[in-house]
Amino acid sequence: MDYQLFDELTKRMKVDVPDFDGKLEPNAFEDWLIVVEDYFDWFVVLKDCKVCYARINLKEHARAWWGSMEELLCFTQHLQFLTWKR
Repeated sequence: MDYQLFDELTKRMKVDVPDFDGKLEPNAFEDWLIVVEDYFDWFVVLKDCKVCYARINLKEHARAWWGSMEELLCFTQHLQFLTWKR
C-alpha cells in the first residue's frame, strides 16, 4: 500500500461526527454511535480521548443527561469508569 497516497487522500476527506440531541427517535442513538465509532476507527482516536470527543457532539437533552451522569459519578467517586467500551 502506498501510505503517502493514503495520507493525501485522508487529508482531503471531510469526516465529521453529527451532533446527538437525545431525541427519542427509534435507532437514532445506535446510528449516531456507529458513526462515532467509524470516526474513531478512521482517525485512530486513542481510547482515553474517545469519551471526551463524543461528549463534544452531545447537544440539548443528551448533553444535559450526560452532565448529570458526570456529576453523579464524580459525587460517588466513580469518575474513573468513564471509558469507551463497545
